[in-house]
Amino acid sequence: MKILLIEDSPTDAILMSRQLRAVDIAVSHINDLPADSSEHHDCRVILLDLNLLSSDGPDTVRKCRELLPATPIVVLTSVEAPRELAECIEHTADSTLTKGTADARDILTALQAAVMRRIDLDDAMADLGDLLSAMEDRTQRLLSTL
Repeated sequence: MKILLIEDSPTDAILMSRQLRAVDIAVSHINDLPADSSEHHDCRVILLDLNLLSSDGPDTVRKCRELLPATPIVVLTSVEAPRELAECIEHTADSTLTKGTADARDILTALQAAVMRRIDLDDAMADLGDLLSAMEDRTQRLLSTL
């Protein structure tokens, strides 16, 4: 699995990258939200710091989601305010973790769960699309017999 680490603190980025690479996770690191998503399309999940150079707080999740709408987002932040973390989820973050309390296993579990939820959601949407197509076909056949 390859993740996109968006973290503006060089120290935190090095620590996170080392922890993730130790469990065979490929890491692509940038220090701020990307200008466009074209070079990060191959990342399976985003590990996002909330307070970046160009954005801070839950609005960072919203901006990231606009840039990479289909990629799961796990927020890893030093912010411990429950309201702010809840806002991250409202802005479609898949999970939140607090720096200093989350170890490599916690981070890996959150990343894997976010990817699996997205796969399940994509499968459900595909099933729904198939169901709607089948219903449209059946409706057209019924209307043609009238």
